[in-house]
Amino acid sequence: MIFHHARRIARGVAAAGAVCAFGLASAGAAQEARPVNAESCTSCHGPGGVSLGAIPTIAGQDVAELDAALRGYRDGARQGTIMGRLVGPLSDAEIVEISAYFAALTGPEQ
Repeated sequence: MIFHHARRIARGVAAAGAVCAFGLASAGAAQEARPVNAESCTSCHGPGGVSLGAIPTIAGQDVAELDAALRGYRDGARQGTIMGRLVGPLSDAEIVEISAYFAALTGPEQ
């Protein structure tokens, strides 16, 4: 009896896993171009990097300026309220990827 229930549970878990994997693959395909770390940027800089408030819009900015700003925050040469803590753990490659992503987006004036 216990073995029978264990088999049913295992089949249910396998089916649920397949559905979750499909959902993650679909979601991943939709966001394929967006770096994983970019999500934390949009919480302050707005959806798609277009700010709705006093925080600067980063969409469509010059890639070299974005890269320099992120490296400056990370390395402590540039001061910000939270930016140093957010970009502190980023590698050079992640900064390049995030900078290129937001530079390629359309800003509000473009």
